[in-house]
Amino acid sequence: MAKLPLSHLTSVVDIMVTRLTNHQTEQTKNRRTPGDSLMTPESAVDFPGQFRLHVALNVSDVERSKAFYTLLLGTGPSKERPRYAKFEPTDPSVNLSLNQIDEPIAVAGGSAHFGVQVKTVAAVHAALERFREAGRETLTEEATTCCYAVQDKVWVVDPDGHKWEVFVVLQSDAKDELYAQSGCCSPSLVSLSSSSCSVPSRAIDSPLRE
Repeated sequence: MAKLPLSHLTSVVDIMVTRLTNHQTEQTKNRRTPGDSLMTPESAVDFPGQFRLHVALNVSDVERSKAFYTLLLGTGPSKERPRYAKFEPTDPSVNLSLNQIDEPIAVAGGSAHFGVQVKTVAAVHAALERFREAGRETLTEEATTCCYAVQDKVWVVDPDGHKWEVFVVLQSDAKDELYAQSGCCSPSLVSLSSSSCSVPSRAIDSPLRE
């Protein structure tokens, strides 16, 4: 039997490798998800901008928490499953998921607080009115110094004790000595009835300036 030239064997091997690579690539392109939809290199979910934050919170009662976060974010959940809910508002753009667990929620050993930054005092006031109409306990602060800035804000706490603020920055750079006096930047974990983080704080539980 005649021997094939080495160059010919090399060409055959190259062809076989190319075909195998193309086959594997095609299989990857046609791989299906459990929902039987084609996977692509692009996000299957659209949202403003190129990035958005994802926050996952453990909750003790997903139904109670759904009501609270619908009030806070101004929109209902985009996905609901047993013991689970996801919110995907576009303004602010965030992926917030609620996961109901059976263990006690230990907020004290976790995050300090969360916030929604707005552009006007009127928007803070609108949030305050929503919370009060829903019977939520609130705490308001005017011209308080937090995070080296002067802010107006309203505080509210979710059913499991996660603290949220809706705030507007009135002065972007506060003096260091004011920040040093202000201590924390969130109210007590136990109650919203008092706060030690305001310098000054002239509007505890009173309407914000118009």
